Amino acid sequence: MVQGYKASRNGRVFMAQAIVTAPVIWTTEAGTGGPLLWNGTSGATAVMARLLAVGVGITVVSTVAAALGITGGPGQTAAPTSTTAIDSTANLLIGGGASACTAYRIGTTVDNKFFLPFATSIRVP
Repeated sequence: MVQGYKASRNGRVFMAQAIVTAPVIWTTEAGTGGPLLWNGTSGATAVMARLLAVGVGITVVSTVAAALGITGGPGQTAAPTSTTAIDSTANLLIGGGASACTAYRIGTTVDNKFFLPFATSIRVP
């Protein structure tokens, strides 16, 4: 927890919000809804981003068989393509600088090696 405190105090904790209206199946890797975070490739552009929390709000019933979760993998040497702008992003320290991690709302990715779901479609009869 000390590292989280230090990161927060130093203006290194950020949030990103994406409104996902049509989740897609993970295996397509096309049009993946976000927030979609791009850490860069290596060297000066690489970022060591960590997830601290995830929130999900459901306002519309979906009939799409999908799951929300995190995915990732090493080896993606180019930023996601077919991206759209994130709905909102901010430094959680008022007056803090912008994040070096790029956030998108939707994008096409490659080289995802795993998918860890934390919310799935629930159908109510």
